[in-house]
Amino acid sequence: MLRNLFTNRSIKRSMIVFVAVIVLIPMVTTGIYFYAVVSSILSNQVLNKLNDFTNETNKLIHSQFESTSNLFFNLINNKDITENISHLNKDSVQPANQLLIRDTLQKGVQHNLFFNYAWESGLINSIFIFNADEKNYFYLRYDSLKLINTENYSELVRKYRNQNSRFEIIPPTAVNPTIFYIRNFYDENASLKGTIVLDINESIISKTYEGINQYKGSQGMIFNNDGIVVSATDKTMLGKKAPDVMLTKKMTGAGKQIKIDNQKFWIAAKEIKGYDLTSLIVVPEKSVFLDLNKSIRNYLYMIALLVIIFVVIGILYSSHVIRHIKDLIEKMEKVQQGNYNARMGGYKEIELIRLSNIFNKMINRIDYLFNEVYNNQLLIKEAELKSLQAQINPHFLFNVLLSIGWNAKMSKNDTIYKMVSSLSELLQASIYTDSNQTTTIREEMKYVEFYLYLQKERFGDKFTIQVDIDQSVMDYSLPKLCIQPIVENAIVHGLENKLTQGNLFISAYEKCGMLAIEIADDGVGFDTAALDLEGNHKAASKTYDKNHTHIGLVNVNKRMKFMYGDKYEIAVHSEQGKGTTVSIRIPAYKGGSQIVSGHDCR
Repeated sequence: MLRNLFTNRSIKRSMIVFVAVIVLIPMVTTGIYFYAVVSSILSNQVLNKLNDFTNETNKLIHSQFESTSNLFFNLINNKDITENISHLNKDSVQPANQLLIRDTLQKGVQHNLFFNYAWESGLINSIFIFNADEKNYFYLRYDSLKLINTENYSELVRKYRNQNSRFEIIPPTAVNPTIFYIRNFYDENASLKGTIVLDINESIISKTYEGINQYKGSQGMIFNNDGIVVSATDKTMLGKKAPDVMLTKKMTGAGKQIKIDNQKFWIAAKEIKGYDLTSLIVVPEKSVFLDLNKSIRNYLYMIALLVIIFVVIGILYSSHVIRHIKDLIEKMEKVQQGNYNARMGGYKEIELIRLSNIFNKMINRIDYLFNEVYNNQLLIKEAELKSLQAQINPHFLFNVLLSIGWNAKMSKNDTIYKMVSSLSELLQASIYTDSNQTTTIREEMKYVEFYLYLQKERFGDKFTIQVDIDQSVMDYSLPKLCIQPIVENAIVHGLENKLTQGNLFISAYEKCGMLAIEIADDGVGFDTAALDLEGNHKAASKTYDKNHTHIGLVNVNKRMKFMYGDKYEIAVHSEQGKGTTVSIRIPAYKGGSQIVSGHDCR
């Protein structure tokens, strides 16, 4: 049923489908091309923009951490701070003096905070300065109204001092979104004088990623060498480990595409030098192509609308065309019923006018031929009768030859008997041979021997015969009577007119699955320019001889091409005064099966 749907389709349906396809193919192709080009451009733009934004963000974040480090160095280079911290390290300091020292420390710190970017911008929330034994400390907070748990800071300092690192950046958590910058400072003898803890406002750093908010679902984050998130636009990530796919070293550098939970993302990362941190930006691919997908969806709606419009037009136009085809079918059915007076009317369309004229002429011709059929049938019957009568003549001839042969044998004239028998065999082979009939080389050579016997009796020793046929091909098939006519042509046109003794060569062999047969003579030869193996005699040629049309060669050549195809034909090579060679190349068959040669035919 499904097969019939595609094979037995109506013209109307075909026209509708054709119109729909004609509309769909260019528009869909254009849409695909448009999507591919625009998505490629958008991808390149996003990559370039992502890389540029990553570089700019990296510079800004680096400058924020640099300003934090600069604040640290400004504090330790202030003598009021370093000297008073040293006094706090002494156990002999009286409480009253401690208040004085703290007051001096506050003035020193405040002096360093005048016009300081990190402090003025709110990047630094508070400053803690611990002495060497962690018993005394000083702090100053940006928002003085908020309470501080100093014990937490003391714990951070103890952990940091145990690690002996140059400085430490401690990630925040979702509960306490503060980045801690901790660093020791020393006296001229490299002895520990104290530790400074700077509270960095994580929200100030994460604001540097605001530029990627144009892409829905985008994220920016900073993580340390352990993969712990130090700052992020997604606050739930603070203090947690970033996904492993983002931590690979291959992610650092120009923008790349990755998959996370079967979703594609554009990602760019860059190391924040000097702080063992990495800045990372992740942009979902679907948010990049959001507007493009909307445009493609609208484009598909437009295609669907156009297809509907053109299908309606196709239905209307096909109905107009089908009406005329139905008219033609109606007239043809009348003719089928025997009404040869049915005729098609006139039309406006050129094609239908031609169809009408041709149909009407055809009906007139059929009517004429129908009236002639009866007379033609009588003529055919008469011709068949004459053909049957003509078949009596060969039978009569064979009977006469048979009688002559038996009389010669009874008279003990073996020569006449053999000549008559050979002639009878040749006549039987030529008259009762179908043009498509095949025989073996062995049988074909018997006909050749009959013919050569007759010619030897006629010419005596005028020519010699050399036969070189590979015994392995004696049972190969070939068209019946294809060698004997060529042998006859060689004797009649080549050797008969030669003044001296001539030679006739017959050879056959198989090579590469092909049966090769050659008949050559060293007779007078002829001009091959006058030879037309198709049977169209070149009467205009100067060398054309109406008495020597080589009909035997033409006949064999036609039968070869008819049985094996146009590419299989005889080849004739002849030189006047030197002789003629006729070559036959046909597929090798034995017993109805084609021979596959074992020779190396490369």
